[in-house]
Amino acid sequence: MAKDSSQRKAKRSLPIKVAKNSGGDQNATTTTIGLPKGYTRATFIIQKDHVDKLKALSFATRTPLKDLVNQAMIEFLKDQDIATLVMESLKSLC
Repeated sequence: MAKDSSQRKAKRSLPIKVAKNSGGDQNATTTTIGLPKGYTRATFIIQKDHVDKLKALSFATRTPLKDLVNQAMIEFLKDQDIATLVMESLKSLC
């Protein structure tokens, strides 16, 4: 039985737009394309009230949300001894 043109059209896939690597970095991935060197895109699941507060602070201070989140991470991580924590974690696995 032959398929009519409407059935054939439904099975065609839509063209996919691919982000261009404007920086010329051949090792760039979709998480780094279009970003300054040393930056990446990441997704985190956090409490809604934290997001709401950050968005309100971003609006009130006219500071981009990404800058507020980055600053919060810098403050949190500055006193962490990551190397020691990792070594202790690895030792506990043995």
